Amino acid sequence: MTGRSGLTLRLGLTLLCASGLLDVRAGQAAGAGARPRLPDLPALVGAVRETESWVAKAYFERAISIAEATREWADEVPADPEARQARARLEVLTCTAQVALGDEDAALRSMQRAVFVWPLLSLDESTTSPRVVKLFHQVRGNGGSRSASR
Repeated sequence: MTGRSGLTLRLGLTLLCASGLLDVRAGQAAGAGARPRLPDLPALVGAVRETESWVAKAYFERAISIAEATREWADEVPADPEARQARARLEVLTCTAQVALGDEDAALRSMQRAVFVWPLLSLDESTTSPRVVKLFHQVRGNGGSRSASR
């Protein structure tokens, strides 16, 4: 496998194995004969931490690939407040990586997903890229008012 699709597949398989949804040693879903385990909050938080790490290292394409692979199963995580906050954090990180790569349209869609998943989302404007903050305010519909980030 080469290229972006191969990387996405490998990252997706890595995340499935890390979450216990896939057991590659057995070559099948975990718990053969048993019902596969649903994605859980620790798997989601782990994916967010990994995405955060790649963004911090400026490996933006890798961060986006992890986030995209995570999106495929993140909706299956029970929607308690902690899971929704983690999902919103994943989208903000994705938005940050997309902004860094100059993909403003994709960044806007990621920020829209973040606000949809966690309407109470706030950003620390002292540590968040001004371009990401601008998108946040645009999504919130207040064109730059600081009150939206509180």
